[in-house]
Amino acid sequence: MAKFYLPMNSRNKYTIQDPESGRKQDILIPGAGSMDKSQLNEILEWQTEKTLKELRAPRPKRVYSKKEVGQALNEFNKALRRRQASTHNKINF
Repeated sequence: MAKFYLPMNSRNKYTIQDPESGRKQDILIPGAGSMDKSQLNEILEWQTEKTLKELRAPRPKRVYSKKEVGQALNEFNKALRRRQASTHNKINF
């Protein structure tokens, strides 16, 4: 998949904040500097509605605590180190 980057300037970037939760999200509108004001207002209104729905959606709850995740990662790293240190994986010439 080809990647392309849009030029960033202050005319294309808008910040939307949910007044209830205080969460913020930046949106980019390419070509905002050359649009008519009425067209830009319509796009901003549409994006604001769409973004506020996303911001108000409940955040998923953690299934595991940070401590449990840390312990699992440590065990996994120890198992990898044991596997790398074992002699049957090495080729001797």
